[in-house]
Amino acid sequence: MLSRIAALSGRSSSRLGLMTTGVRSLSSSSSSAAIEVNHVVRNTKCKVAGEDDAVAMDALFRKACDSASGLPGFVSAQRIVCKAEWDYECTIVFEAAHFGGYMESDVREKEILPILEEAKGLAVNGHIHSQNFVFDTFAGK
Repeated sequence: MLSRIAALSGRSSSRLGLMTTGVRSLSSSSSSAAIEVNHVVRNTKCKVAGEDDAVAMDALFRKACDSASGLPGFVSAQRIVCKAEWDYECTIVFEAAHFGGYMESDVREKEILPILEEAKGLAVNGHIHSQNFVFDTFAGK
């Protein structure tokens, strides 16, 4: 699974920060620690110039969420904004077994990537960075 995630992003699994060995299932009796891969996040981040651009970015992210939310394995979407530095980050979470399907989907190709191109117009210097992460929730409601 991890090598497939790496291949879809065009990077090696080590460059993704994902462990390719030692991943164990919940039922494993091994005592060695490992990062389990149950959910994968596609994280996208950039800097915006201020409030107006952050609000406009929110509108674009909502469009992307509307497109992604109907895909198999979609779990959730989040956005965080630092209003002091105007750092803007959004994530879309998928069940790990369905992440590859998202990365190869027509929805991503025809709907989400064009939104990302539009978002570059709101990002400082047109720079947007996307990266995959293993995702877990440790506490909360």
